[in-house]
Amino acid sequence: SEGPTPLQYCPERYNQTFTGYAAGDRIEAGNNIYECLPDPYEKYCNIATFDASLFEDDENANELWSNCWAHVSSCYR
Repeated sequence: SEGPTPLQYCPERYNQTFTGYAAGDRIEAGNNIYECLPDPYEKYCNIATFDASLFEDDENANELWSNCWAHVSSCYR
């Protein structure tokens, strides 16, 4: 049987003021690694706070924004 998966070292913490996140980028939040998903999610990785005006571009904006970062694994610092 395989042993437990070793914990990964955490990447940089999510930065709410950084707007250059792209699909495949990984960040840390709460000792967990998250990866920015590709389009149509990618642009939402750079929006720290949901705003109703996002519905003007896409009626599914809330779902896309809520799911733009996919959980990868736990991590440690």
